[in-house]
Amino acid sequence: MCQGAAGKRRAPQPSERPEVLIPRILNECQHTQTPHLRTIKELVKCRAEHRETFFSVLCNSLRPILLIQEKEPSVERVVKYVSAFSAYRDEEHEEDCNLFVEEFLKYLLVLVDAANKTVRFRASQLIAEVMTRLADDVEVSDELWEELIGSMQTRMQDKVPAVRVNAARALARLVSGDENDSTVAAYLQSLETDRSADVRKMVVLSIPAVNSTIVPIFERTMDVSDSVRKAVYLFFASKLPLNMLSIMQRAKVLQRGLADRVPAVQAECMNMLKSSWLNRDCDGDVIALLRYLDVETNEKVGELVLNELLKHDAIKPNEREGLRQFLLPLTSNAAEHGDYEAQLMGAEQALYWRVVCTNLHAQAQAKGNEAANTGGAQAALNAATAADVNELLDSILPPTVASYVELVTAHLNAGPRHRFAARQLVLLATVLDFSDSTNRKVAGTLVKTLLLAEAPDSQDVVHEINSEVFVGDGLSLGGDQEWAAAVAELAVKVYSEQGEYAKVLADAILRLGQPCRDGGAEASQWLHCLAVTSLLLERIKSLRQLAGCAIGSQEIVDALLVPAVKHVHPEVQKAGVRCLGLFGQLSTKATPTVIRQLRLSFSSGISIVQNMAIKALFDLILCHGATTLDQAIGIDCNRGPVPEPYQLETKLPAGNAEYGLEEDVATAMRKPLLELLMSLLDSETIYEEMEEDSAEELETSRSLGAEGFAKLLLQSKLFKDIQAIEDSVLAKLLRLYFNDDLEISLRLQQCLSVFFNNYSVLSAENKKCIAKTFIPVMRAEWPGVYGNKGIATALVSAKKRATQLSRFMLQLLQNPLLVTSQQIDGNTSSSLLDVGLERLAINIAVEVTRLSADSSAAGKAYMVAIARIAAALEFRPSAQDEIKCMIQLLGPMMDAVAGDKLLHKELKELLRHLKSMDCNPEQSLSDEQFQNFLAKFGLNLPSGDYKDEELAVTPAAKSRTTPKRQSTTKRIRKTPAVVESPVIVGISRSPRQSKSEALQRLSFSAAKQRSDESDDSDDFRSEPEEDDDACPEVVDLKLTTNSDLKQLVVQEIAVHSTSAETSGALSDASSVESADEENAILEPRRSKRSSRATTLVEAESKRITRNRTAAKTKNEVSLPARPRTRRQVSMSASQSSGVSGQTLSITTEDEADSGNSKAALSKQAVAQESGDNDPDFKRLPKKGEKKSVAAAKGPTTRARTAWK
Repeated sequence: MCQGAAGKRRAPQPSERPEVLIPRILNECQHTQTPHLRTIKELVKCRAEHRETFFSVLCNSLRPILLIQEKEPSVERVVKYVSAFSAYRDEEHEEDCNLFVEEFLKYLLVLVDAANKTVRFRASQLIAEVMTRLADDVEVSDELWEELIGSMQTRMQDKVPAVRVNAARALARLVSGDENDSTVAAYLQSLETDRSADVRKMVVLSIPAVNSTIVPIFERTMDVSDSVRKAVYLFFASKLPLNMLSIMQRAKVLQRGLADRVPAVQAECMNMLKSSWLNRDCDGDVIALLRYLDVETNEKVGELVLNELLKHDAIKPNEREGLRQFLLPLTSNAAEHGDYEAQLMGAEQALYWRVVCTNLHAQAQAKGNEAANTGGAQAALNAATAADVNELLDSILPPTVASYVELVTAHLNAGPRHRFAARQLVLLATVLDFSDSTNRKVAGTLVKTLLLAEAPDSQDVVHEINSEVFVGDGLSLGGDQEWAAAVAELAVKVYSEQGEYAKVLADAILRLGQPCRDGGAEASQWLHCLAVTSLLLERIKSLRQLAGCAIGSQEIVDALLVPAVKHVHPEVQKAGVRCLGLFGQLSTKATPTVIRQLRLSFSSGISIVQNMAIKALFDLILCHGATTLDQAIGIDCNRGPVPEPYQLETKLPAGNAEYGLEEDVATAMRKPLLELLMSLLDSETIYEEMEEDSAEELETSRSLGAEGFAKLLLQSKLFKDIQAIEDSVLAKLLRLYFNDDLEISLRLQQCLSVFFNNYSVLSAENKKCIAKTFIPVMRAEWPGVYGNKGIATALVSAKKRATQLSRFMLQLLQNPLLVTSQQIDGNTSSSLLDVGLERLAINIAVEVTRLSADSSAAGKAYMVAIARIAAALEFRPSAQDEIKCMIQLLGPMMDAVAGDKLLHKELKELLRHLKSMDCNPEQSLSDEQFQNFLAKFGLNLPSGDYKDEELAVTPAAKSRTTPKRQSTTKRIRKTPAVVESPVIVGISRSPRQSKSEALQRLSFSAAKQRSDESDDSDDFRSEPEEDDDACPEVVDLKLTTNSDLKQLVVQEIAVHSTSAETSGALSDASSVESADEENAILEPRRSKRSSRATTLVEAESKRITRNRTAAKTKNEVSLPARPRTRRQVSMSASQSSGVSGQTLSITTEDEADSGNSKAALSKQAVAQESGDNDPDFKRLPKKGEKKSVAAAKGPTTRARTAWK
């Protein structure tokens, strides 16, 4: 009996019906992921037993999921479960699995084109999940594969970002490795143009690693989204080998990633560097990794990589592989006598050991300081750690200083190829101990050798002048600024006692300068001597330290620097000017000799010498002041009035127009220094004769002048002479910042951007200066006003640039001031400070009033542009005089810009606001007070141009005729004109007559409007000029496009048709009287009517009449333009009577038991796939497919069933 019971339990039990099993399993799986694997097997068994009904029941059960847009955890579990079930492979039912996957994907392909965005999102999500989980050996038909690719590429252009994300994810399994694949092209297009960061991230994770995709992915390392940047480094780590990137790309990837501002991106880049590039591609060899980076070119990147690897313990230095491996002992007791033979090392090894030794030295010092500052067991632990690190450092470094000098000397004598390694070894001097006098003496010989040795020949030749070749920059020791800095660090380390460094370098200068003083020295010898001189002047703090040295300060100037400035070679002149600038900064007083020579170099025609002189002069101004420099050479500081800010144009000299300087050098020497430097900002030499590649690297005199004046303006409080020309200089810098030629000069553009943002928030005086320069700058920039001329093709761009400049200045004025300590203590708000906004508003109002007589298009556009700025300014409640003055000026100002309705409305709002702020509205400024107030701001306005006028009250109902607007060229009358309303006569007319008269008026208005627009080429819409004998009333109908004409035709016909059907005698009489008057006025000019406008109006009238006739006889209801929501569908079903609706529900057990269950279920599946049963599942029209509008059979209702 027990055996029989056991046999019954082992017998296979029939599975539940799909109608019961599928809802139960889905309801169970939405709560937890635990039963997923077990229930998948149950569904597989049920599918094998009920093949006919399983698929349709599953599709019906998934329909509620497709309508839920929120990413709820329960819904996401169901989606993952269904995708896992679809991709599940059962060995016993392998054919059924393949058929189900193909059938399920076809069903989803129908839903992915649904009109409902939620359905498209869920369908694309299911496709992406299924394609991700599919095995590699799954059999899918080629037709389905191509259909999937086409559908997902189409969804890549969907308007919903979530759909595009899932489409990009699904295409990852459909893309091939071919560079010409259409999917790769779709990926690249989305990566370049898609605004969604999630889409770009998914594209980066899905795109294949081929040659055509490396550069676009590399550019995404500078993406604005940190998630995209993080995905890029994951792409490089997982899909791209290190050797597929160029050296520049490897260096940029590491430089941007390790220095990223987001820690998560830094961590991802570090993971890529450590796990993929170092361990996978280089087998853990850090020297091989440095070879991939070319550390001689990208030294900073190699140093950054080594520091990060040491910080994360990715590499650990071994004491057996230190610098001692490059020192072979010659004798058994070489450690005592220092008998070693130095071996040469590569650039990667030299950089590696230099960074390792520097890192260990810093770590030992940090642990030693912690041990000294703490106590107890922690102090002992830190001391022991510091001792261990020092012991490891000693085992890596050369045993003695003599062996170190031998190693450096060997690399110096090896030639230019080992110069990089020699520099790294010289930098190791910072971790060596030179406290012993013997060690200092040995190292001193190395320092002197480095100072006196000429630069070795190298392949890095930058220029050749008069058959003499110069290596490097021509300014630094050895032609390399980094080499000069390394030598200076070694000299400072060895000669650390006070005054010892200056004495050693002075001796070297005396020895090197002997051929220069005697005459006959070559240019290379001059450059070598001047390079050592610059090392001396850069490292000392005062010229007093040269007292007692081999060569004094005055001898350096007279015997070396002045002759160097007068040398025939420009490179020698450039180096001499640089040393003169350093010497002038060290001197406590302005040296006349230095200032004269710098002025002469500034006036020379050699660009490299002039640029260096400009830098030196600006540095001296910051140190001593421009007035002190002028007084030192006998120039009178009381030089008369400074040009006004609006006098921006200066006459360029004829001889030196290329540099914007005076033709006569003597004249330039007599001019004040600031005035001489201001001529740089008017220079027209930009980058017209330069190539774009070289223009970014070369410096021009104007860019250096702008950068120097930006520094001076930030420190204007310290120098009164700079405050006198602050307005003029600021105006020039603003115009320069919006110059089109700055697209190439990136350095100057960045410099001015930082300057303006900081200058505007430093103080209220700076804001006043910006407000004072607004009108002068706009006068100089706007084309067509104040004599400004411009090319006709560039007028639009010039106006656009001037408008952007005005908005930029407004933004600078609105930036909040920095909170100072005085404001915090006194609780003074920055909004209560006078920053010049009221003065700017009054200045704009006066400017607009003055130009109100200008009827040109450029003048009107100029008035509108500046008036918009005035409408955006704010007034302080305490500025009552300014408020009263502005109220008095707003009347004529609004009349001058009356053509712009939006601006007129803004000015009305400003007027109401100012009147509400006026504490004494009954008191106004008299003419004398008004003129005195304007004189305080340096303004003047005739008394007849600012009389205030009460604004006319807008009537409640507008008449069809508008009064003639007063000409802007005439002064405003004190009494407003009285407009008589037309007399209403009770005359009736037929609808046909009303239509014809309306069409005639509209056609004439359209023709008249086109003729007016053809005469005026400017964007500003001005009113037509009116004669004194013209009629007092004109119908003003402004039609600009055919769409406006059609809209007015529809309105006119609808109005007259309605008035004809209803007995409105008064309305008809009014329209007849108005039309009769208008026809009488327009009758002589009716011959100018446009035939095209008449034809268009007649055609539109016929079409509207035909549509209305058809609408009366039409009994069908049109479909809605957009898919209806569930609430709209249910409300339509409840309100409509007699209209039968189809109900979509999950198949019940009774239907399954019926004889026609198979046919019913197949019909329902077809209806579901086609999407005709539900507007949410209605398919979107494909490309090239016309939208068909059919009559609706009635609203449909849906029973949204859960799995309960």
